[in-house]
Amino acid sequence: MIDSTALDLDHEDGSAARADVEVHSLSSQLHGGVLLGDTKDERSFEEAYAAGGTIWAPDGRLIFKKVGDELHFWNDLPTGGSQHAVVTSGKIMDITARRGLLVFKVTADPGAAVRSDLRSKAASSEGSFEWLGLWHGLDGASVVQKLAQPCDQPGPAAACVKVADASFETAVGKLVLEESNPLPAIFTSKADESGQWMIVVNLRRLVPRLRPAEGADANAKISAAKELARWGFTGEALEVLNDALSSVSPDAEDTILRSDLLEGY
Repeated sequence: MIDSTALDLDHEDGSAARADVEVHSLSSQLHGGVLLGDTKDERSFEEAYAAGGTIWAPDGRLIFKKVGDELHFWNDLPTGGSQHAVVTSGKIMDITARRGLLVFKVTADPGAAVRSDLRSKAASSEGSFEWLGLWHGLDGASVVQKLAQPCDQPGPAAACVKVADASFETAVGKLVLEESNPLPAIFTSKADESGQWMIVVNLRRLVPRLRPAEGADANAKISAAKELARWGFTGEALEVLNDALSSVSPDAEDTILRSDLLEGY
């Protein structure tokens, strides 16, 4: 709700003036352009670099933890099940959030290993499987890649399990991924020949949780936009921020910040 009021202004020369201003219910962070810096700042994830460092997703799930010299990553599959990856003798070089993907750049020492395991749960035994992959940390050479799933024969699924060589791409191909979220939960990629890897954690399933509730006021929408931007959901943050700013009168002085607030999205 927007109201008009008057403000007494005292000047340095001792004179006084009276100005009409508009007062509205938006967060004080919007006034003076403070929101501009907060919203556009990238999250640094400093908590992950310390010994025993962790990163928790907005839904309260652990997605990263340092255990000694091991780097562990967890995530849920959008279709049910989970994925886990670990880099032994690893070191974090950089962490960024881009479009709902948390990208870790890590290095692996000579003799280190990179392991990834994927467990898919389905209503029927035919759709359930487990996959394991292991690579040399320095050169990325594959050590083993296996897929295990119940046999096709009739009878109790636990009575028979078949195991076969299978690549990560084959395992992912068995998943019925959502069209709007086509990437696996965790993707490991060898960046170069010096032991550098990229571990990508897909957090796009969290968008509904981070969006403001239906009927939320401008303050709640601004807070939601900031949190979406911090996790790399820039497109969604822009949408929510636009919606929040639309409630401000076009005559209000603060709305001149609109183009600045949206710059960089």
